[in-house]
Formats: sequence, structure tokens, C-alpha cells
Amino acid sequence: MILVLVGAASLLAQVVLLRELGVACYGGEIIYVLGLAVWLVAGAIGAAWGRSRHAALAPTALVFAVLAVACLVLARGLRPLLGVTQGADLDLGWLVLGSVLVLAPAGGVAGALFRLAADRRLAEGGAGGRAYALECLGAAGGGVLASALPAVGAPAALGAAGASLAALGIAVSAGFAWRRAAAGCTLLVLLAVFAGPFDHALTRWTHPDLVLTCDTPRGRVTFEVTEGRTAVFQDDALVHGSEDPGGEELVHLAATQRDRFARVLVMGGWLENLEPQLAAYDPLETVRLEPDRGLVRLGARFLRDRAPATDLVFGDPRAWLRAADDRFDLVVSALPDPVSARANRFWTRGFVELCASRLAPGGILALRLRTSENLWTPRQGRRVASVDRALREVFADVQVLPGSATVLLASDLPLERDLDILCARFDRASPPARIASTAWLRWRWTGDRTAEATALLARTDVPANTDLLPVCFGDTLLWDLGRLLPGLGWRSVPRPARWLAPAVIVAAIAVLGLRRRQQVALALAIGYAGFASMVLTSVLLLHHQIRHGVLYRDLGLLLTLAMLGQAAGAWSGARLGNRRSGRWLLPGLLVLVSCWSFLTTVGLLLGSGLATTAIWIAGAGFATALVFAAACRGAESLGRIYAADLAGGSVGALLAALLLIPFSGLPAATVTVAALAFPAALAVWPLPGRAADSGSFAE
Repeated sequence: MILVLVGAASLLAQVVLLRELGVACYGGEIIYVLGLAVWLVAGAIGAAWGRSRHAALAPTALVFAVLAVACLVLARGLRPLLGVTQGADLDLGWLVLGSVLVLAPAGGVAGALFRLAADRRLAEGGAGGRAYALECLGAAGGGVLASALPAVGAPAALGAAGASLAALGIAVSAGFAWRRAAAGCTLLVLLAVFAGPFDHALTRWTHPDLVLTCDTPRGRVTFEVTEGRTAVFQDDALVHGSEDPGGEELVHLAATQRDRFARVLVMGGWLENLEPQLAAYDPLETVRLEPDRGLVRLGARFLRDRAPATDLVFGDPRAWLRAADDRFDLVVSALPDPVSARANRFWTRGFVELCASRLAPGGILALRLRTSENLWTPRQGRRVASVDRALREVFADVQVLPGSATVLLASDLPLERDLDILCARFDRASPPARIASTAWLRWRWTGDRTAEATALLARTDVPANTDLLPVCFGDTLLWDLGRLLPGLGWRSVPRPARWLAPAVIVAAIAVLGLRRRQQVALALAIGYAGFASMVLTSVLLLHHQIRHGVLYRDLGLLLTLAMLGQAAGAWSGARLGNRRSGRWLLPGLLVLVSCWSFLTTVGLLLGSGLATTAIWIAGAGFATALVFAAACRGAESLGRIYAADLAGGSVGALLAALLLIPFSGLPAATVTVAALAFPAALAVWPLPGRAADSGSFAE
């Protein structure tokens, strides 16, 4: 029971704190992977530190109960505490520091909790693999609860209170006095009851004019009202201000392309109130598609000038386009810029192909990409070029019109470039515009920046932005790295074909000298299992975000599936360890991980829904946990074995976040995992004259 509670408390606290960091970083998914790396490193240190004392289990659980809430408070006030201006991006240095401050204390204590609880079970005659399986089962339960919280709009403080209650249960089970525990339990129940007001008070730390905040399946929505002006934030990123002139640039540059549009589809833009601008061109029908029902539902309370929510269609734009049968003459995308994986999925060739499939012959697709007003940095140029390349691979004619909001127009027929015709259409519509005019229209089409942008895009060598190779996402990461290390100067990262084979060869040569040091070789094998688990999990999380766009909601569910797979793998590995498994058990299991990684690559290329993703992520957990459980055979303590697994996982999370995924693409990341299994298997390959046993770490 104690190990189950350890898993539940750890994963629930982990997901709650990762979501808080995601909000602090404006919804960027990179923090999820970096945060996992920090949590794993801290857990490895906590699991390996010192000797195991069973009497320390209850006090350690009490410390975790306090940290689960304290770290939540710290995460909510991270920007004021670090002195980072509200609205400014966290560069890589602040991001890493914030991750360490929020996650390392709770992660380190969680690692120590597992070691103490697992060693207690071993002392009672239990198997190491089954101890790991019980912890994974508890983590699965914590993941289910973490998934349910945003689905019902529950505040994050409620999740932190749940993790603390589970930790208090560990302390009581380990011998902590019931009477002493009653006081702590009472405080946590009060926190759960008043979680809403408590969460509201914490949010006021960074939003002093707060009127409402709520977690939705797609993120945290926050509304501020100051002197009658409304500001709307999603994951703490400003998405709308009532004084914003709206999407005039996007609407009028697109709507003047044809004399008349019978049917128009607008994706996003409800907060910007695009409807009056489009209505001036008198379309026969306008379909407005919004991805976040919760944002619109909350916004309708404060934005009185918006049309009722009943006029909107809600759904994920990619899924809606895939299922729709209608054809449109104009498709306007006012969706967020590709600064994260969640937003990048609306700027890839796959998304462009979906839009093209819903366009009538001669139809227009219009997108808006925010850039600098007068001068593009190399990174901005690459970002626009990768989107431009994706459009040109699908459409016959593409035009890029730079400005404070760069507008991209595309069609399967020639676009209209006659300024007299464009201005005549604008005058005939007479829209209620604040900045748009015929002079503005001529300036946008004939300005020097338009010719310069066209020449720049023509000479920029960059691949198209795709789902599996997120070029825009990678450039955003390099942009952040460049602010931390101005001399970095990376323009591109070598393709996997250039470095993967040499990396595997170097790794194989390195392990040859370590094979006779059995404990080191075993640590490499266990570390590889953790590495493979984290890279595959990171890839599948990002792939799910690309396909469905609801990682904020499903993060707990997907981690639950990974934990269930690990629980099953650990249980099966323990049964294998109890049998005469032979010389080749550990190398064979590492080859199994390699095979599953190759199968995952095929799954990525074929695409998948939630059910298929569940199979891949649970299978990855199963295969890597088999290695861990087999390595536990004969171990007297799981502390250092668990630490090696967590250390490998942290390396995998960092490499996946900073190199493999953004620059090499998702398939290349899984192929890398598959290839590196062979040096790991070589490390534990049976030496002549010596039976290969999994061994154990000496304390």
C-alpha cells in the first residue's frame, strides 16, 4: 500500500507542477520535457543519497506533503520572485533555474520516498521488480486524477492538496501517530474545500486586476479588467486586448482577393472580433470555428461586443477539417503563432493540406504570422520561409506580405495583384476599419519590405515545416538559446544521417572498455532503459499534441498509460528474474527495446489516434521496465539502480527537448533510441568464460 501511495503522490505532484511551469512559460511544451529532466535528476539524487533507514520513511513523507503545496505556491509566483517582467519570455537560463526551484525539492524527496519504501519491502521479503510495479500502479492512479482536474475545471491547488493527502497516508502507514496526522489532514481538507479562493489569490500575484481564472482542457484562461479595458490571457500569454484593432490586416488582404465569397471559414479570431470586418464583404455564409470552448464561455461574460457563443462551432481545427465535407471560398486562419508544438501544428504542410482539401476551386487560404515590423532576424526569416515552403508544396500561387503581422495568401489559381482592382473591392465593401484603407492596401502590396521579403525567402534554404520535422519549433528554441548565448550563431543542425552512425560507433567503442566492470556495465544498461523510456515518451507526447492539440488535458492520462505499461513490464520482469533466464536475458531485452523503437517510428509515419498512441506509450513503458526489473535480480537495495534509471531518463529528456525532436524530427529521435540499444546490449554481452548475470550495485 505504501508503494502505491508513493507512486500516486509523486505523479500527481509532478503533473500539477509541470502544468504550473507550462503556464509560467506561456504554454511552451519545451518546459514539460526539461521539467521531466529536472524531476528525474532530483529523483536520482534522492534515491542514491546516503543509506536507507526505514524509520525515516514517515518524516520524509511529511516533508513531501509540505513541498507539494509549497512548490505550487513557488511556481505561481516564479516570475515576481525571479524579477522577470510580466509578459517577457523566460530565456533558457531563467527557465532552467525556475524548473530547478519548483521541481527539484519535490522530485528529490519523491526519489528518496521510493527508495525507503522499496527497501522496506525488500527487507520484508518482497521482489524489487514487483516493488517498482506497485509504485507504477500508484502513479497510474495519480495520473488518472491529474487528467480529471482540468476536465472539470478544478483548480491546481486541489491537485496539490491531493498529493499532500497521499503523502500523509504514507506517513500514517509508516507509523506516524494518527493524532498528529489528524491536524495535517484537517488542514489539507480545508485547502481542498477552499482550493478555488486559494488558487484565485495565488493568481493575483501576477495578475493584480484579475476577475476570473479557470483551467480548461487546453490551458489556463485568465481575464483582467482595468478601467473598462479587458485583457485575456491563455497560459499567461496575452491573446487579446480590448484596444487591439483586431485582425484587420488579415481580413482585408484576404477578402479583397475575389469579387465575392459565397462561403467563408474563420478559424480562431473570436477574441479579435473579425466578424464585422468580414461581414462588410457580404459573404453568403460564415462558419466560425473556435478550438477552445472554455475560453469563449468565460470570455462571453466580459466581452459584450462579441456575438453569442451559440453562433460558433467548437472543435480542434485539424480534426474538424479532416471530418468536414463542406467547401469554402475563403479560409482564414487566425490561430496562434508557431512558438510551441501546440501552435506549430497549425503551420505545417499537413495542416495546409487539410485546408486545401476544404477549399473550392480558386479558393483562398490566408494565414497571419507575427514578425518584426521592418527587419526580419535570420530566425524570423527561416520561420516564414519554412511556412512559405509548406504552402508552395501544396498551392500553385503564394504571396507573402510582410508587416507587423506578416500575411501569407495561397490559392490553386493566380492571386489578384492589380492594385486598382484590390482597392475598388475595398471601397465597395466600406468596412468599419480603424487602420485599413486604400492607401494602406497599396502600401502593403508595393512597399520595399515586400520585395525584400520575396528575395529573402527565395535564397533561404530551409525545409518545409511539417508535423514530424517542426522547423518553426526548432527555430524558436534556437532563438531562446541565442538570447542566453549570443555567440551561438547556429543556422542549422546537422541531419541525423550525418551524425547517427558515428555516434553509435563511438558509443560502441566506449562501452568495450567498460564491459569487464560489471557494475558500470549494468549501470549503462539501466541508464539506457531510462534514456529510451524518456525519449519515446517525449516523442509520443509531442506527437499527441500535434495530432490532437490537448496535451494540457491529456498529460496525466498519457503518463498514466506509461506507468501502467511500466507496472506490467516490472511485474513480468520480476517473474523472469525468478526463473533460470540464462546468459542472454538482459541483452535480449535491450534488443526488444530497439525493436519497439523501430515500430514506434513506423507508427509515427502512419499517424495515430489516441488509442494507438496509448498502445505505443504503454508498450515503451513495458519494454523499458522489463530491463529495470531484470536488473533488480538479487539486489539488496534499489536505491542506486533506481538512480541509474532516473539519470538515464534525465539525459534522454534533455536530448529529446534540446536536440533530437526540434532539429532532427520525431522519427529520427526514435531511430536514435533504436540504434543506441546495440551499444547498451554490448555493454552487458556475456564475456567468454563468465556467465552474464544482471548483478546488483554494492552499497
